[in-house]
Amino acid sequence: HQGRYVAHPNAKRLGKPMVESDPWVQPLLGNFLRGEGFVTESYSKTLDDQTYRIAAPVRIGAASTPWSVVVTRPEREVLAEARGAALNDHRTAL
Repeated sequence: HQGRYVAHPNAKRLGKPMVESDPWVQPLLGNFLRGEGFVTESYSKTLDDQTYRIAAPVRIGAASTPWSVVVTRPEREVLAEARGAALNDHRTAL
C-alpha cells in the first residue's frame, strides 16, 4: 500500500501515491505508515467542499504493515444537526 490509493471514487487515482493528488495527506503520511488513526479537517477536491476525514488502521491477513481506511464526510453534513439545533435554540430564545 505505501500511501497509495486502493479505492477512490476517481479511478485515475488508484495505485497512485495519495500525496500526488491530495496535499492534505502529506503531514499525516507518517500516521498511515505507522498504522495510527487520525481525525483532520481539509478541503476535498473530489467533493469540492471542506471535509472531516477520519482514518483507522486495519490489519489484513498476515500483512506485516497495517492498512488504513479513511472516511471523508462534508463538513456541512457533519455539522448539519448541530447547526439545526443551534438555529432552533436561537428561535426559541426570541
